[in-house]
Amino acid sequence: MTKILYVEDDPGSQTLVSRVLMAEGYQVLLADSGLEGIRIADVERPDMILMDINISDLDGYEVTTKLRSVKALKNIPIVALTANVLKGDKERALIAGCTGYISKPIDVDAFPEQIKNFLQGHQETVPSEEQVNYLTEYNRQVVEHLEDKVRKLKEANQVLQKLEKMKSDFIILSAHELRTPLTMAYGYARILMTTEIVKNPPLSDDEMVKHLAEKIFSSINRLNEVVNDI
Repeated sequence: MTKILYVEDDPGSQTLVSRVLMAEGYQVLLADSGLEGIRIADVERPDMILMDINISDLDGYEVTTKLRSVKALKNIPIVALTANVLKGDKERALIAGCTGYISKPIDVDAFPEQIKNFLQGHQETVPSEEQVNYLTEYNRQVVEHLEDKVRKLKEANQVLQKLEKMKSDFIILSAHELRTPLTMAYGYARILMTTEIVKNPPLSDDEMVKHLAEKIFSSINRLNEVVNDI
C-alpha cells in the first residue's frame, strides 16, 4: 500500500486530507510538527510527503531541505500543501526542494488526481531565468533563520548561567545557615560527652544521659556530612 506522510499541525486539515486519501486506498501517516515529520519520514520511508509550509516549529521550507539531505528520501515527491498564496510562495517551496505545490483549501474532487500525478513523476519547476533570484532569497532567509536561532540560544544560555549562579549562591547560603547552628550543637554535645556530670553523675540514670548524648553527637555528625555534600 502506498504510504503518504502529511506534515500538518492543524487537526481540521489533517482530518480532511486523511479521509480523502484513505478513501483512495492510501495509507496515511501524520506528523504535527516538522521535527516529528523528519523522524517519521526517516523511519517509515513514505512514498510521498505532503508538507504544510506554516508548521509551528521548523517551517516547511527548512523541513523539506533537511529531508532532501537524507539519501533515502532524496528523490521521493514532497508536495507543498499550504494556504500560503503570496507571490513567490510556490517558487520558494520548489527552490527549497518541493516537487510541487497544492493550495489549500484543497479541491476534494481534483485532489486525488493531483496526488496520483505527483506519484507518477510529475514535477513542477521554477523558470530558469528566475531560479537565481529565488535561490538567493531562500539562502538569505535560511541565514536569517539561523542567526535568529543562534541569538535565541545565546539568550537561553545567559538565562541558564544566571540560574546556575543563583543555585550556587543558594547552596552556599544554605550550607552556611545550616552549618552555624550545627557547629554550636556539635560543641554543646561534645561538652556534654566530656563533662564530669556525665562521666560521674550523681543521678541514677547516668547511662541514659550518656546514651542520649552519643545519639545527639552521631546525628549532628551525619547532618554535617549532608551539608558538606551539598
